[in-house]
Amino acid sequence: MDIKDQWQVCSLELSMRLKELGFPQKSLWYWDAHYEEPAIVLGKREDQKYHPESVCSAPSVAELGIALPNNLKDKKGNSLWLTLTRRPDGVWFIWYDTTLERDIVNGIFYYRLTANTEAEARGLMWEYLKKNGLLKEG
Repeated sequence: MDIKDQWQVCSLELSMRLKELGFPQKSLWYWDAHYEEPAIVLGKREDQKYHPESVCSAPSVAELGIALPNNLKDKKGNSLWLTLTRRPDGVWFIWYDTTLERDIVNGIFYYRLTANTEAEARGLMWEYLKKNGLLKEG
């Protein structure tokens, strides 16, 4: 896999944490740590039968986009809306806020996270929501 392709999936470390939290292990891309250096492999799940303990899905930007809710309710019942943007310095910025109109001045922001790639930002947000009981099961 080319380095630019790696921007499309979560890092090995985050992918392993997502696996532990129950992220579906059905991705087209997966990490295989059986090699001297962990490698991202494109393959089918049956290809992973040789070293299943060393394999975890490498969730893609698209898969994480589907997994993250566009809006959700926090524990107090506030409706929150997802925003993802890339700042001029190249850092991805993801958060939920209380205003659909993106009223930056008056909106209340929740769960702000930053990352160097879009996949990592989305993965970190999924991890945060899962750990804090904000994702609906199913």
